[in-house]
Formats: sequence, C-alpha cells, structure tokens
Amino acid sequence: FIFMQAPPEGQAFGYYFALMVVLGLTATWCGVGVNLPILSEIVAGERRATIMAWEGTLESSCSAIFGNAMVGFLAQNVFGYDLSSANAESVADNTENVKALGSALMLVSFFPWVLCFMCYTLLHWSYGRDLRRLRERQQMQRVEKAARTADAAEAILQDAESKAPCAASQQEVVPS
Repeated sequence: FIFMQAPPEGQAFGYYFALMVVLGLTATWCGVGVNLPILSEIVAGERRATIMAWEGTLESSCSAIFGNAMVGFLAQNVFGYDLSSANAESVADNTENVKALGSALMLVSFFPWVLCFMCYTLLHWSYGRDLRRLRERQQMQRVEKAARTADAAEAILQDAESKAPCAASQQEVVPS
C-alpha cells in the first residue's frame, strides 16, 4: 500500500502531491454526491436539517476522535513505533518507525473505507424501499389533510346553514 513505503528519494513533494490530488478527486464525492442528496430525498422535510447536521457531526467527530488518536495508538502499541528514537534528523534512517507509522496509517485509512464501501453498497438495496416508504407516508398525510379540510369545510357549511334560517326569520318579523 501507499503508506507502507517511503517516497522516492528527492521526489517526496511530487509523490505526496499526486497522492493528495488522487485522494481529492476520488474520496470527496461521498458527502456532497451521495450522502446529502440521498438524505434530502429520504428524510421528511421537517427533519431534514437536523438529520443532515447529525450526519455531518457524527462523520467529523468520529474521524477526529478515531483518526489521529488511533494512528498514534496503533503505531506505538501494535507496530512498535519508538517515540524516544524519533527526531527530525533520523527519520530517513529509522525505517522501523516509518514502517510502524505507515502500517498504522494504512489500517486507520483502509478499514473505514471498506466499511464505507459496504454501507454504500447496501444503499442499492435499501434506498428504493426507503424512498417508496417516504412517498407512501407523504401521500397518506396529504389524504388525511384533505379529509380534515373537507370535514372542517362541511362543519362550517352546516354552521352557516343552521344560522341562516334564524337570519331569514328575523328579516320577516321586522316590518319594512
């Protein structure tokens, strides 16, 4: 994997620049190209902003908590990163630390992406069903609202009809 090896001698900038461009072109579409459009369709309008805020909060906080802390923990406790021998002058000579840090970074990057791949794959199964349920619920709400409106209109008409004969009888009693 990419994190398991050092960049070519003297070409670190180009190596990391190319990696960042590829990452930017391939990994950033999930939020704006999948998550937000799908949530805007399958979540009822009155809950949409709350659900999108929760999605962004959970995604960001999980990456902040588990990302950096997990890389350090795995590098030191699982892969044998020696913090006492790490300094700026000996980074190139200390291949064990480079390998330990690269392995930890690979695990913290690879497994969340595999989990994301599985979740996005499940969307092919659940998305249509969720969208159908939402549309059925919205249709039922429209029918119920129309029924309530019709009932209210009928009650107003009956109330008006019950008052109308009284007004007509009062007009007949009063001499012109």
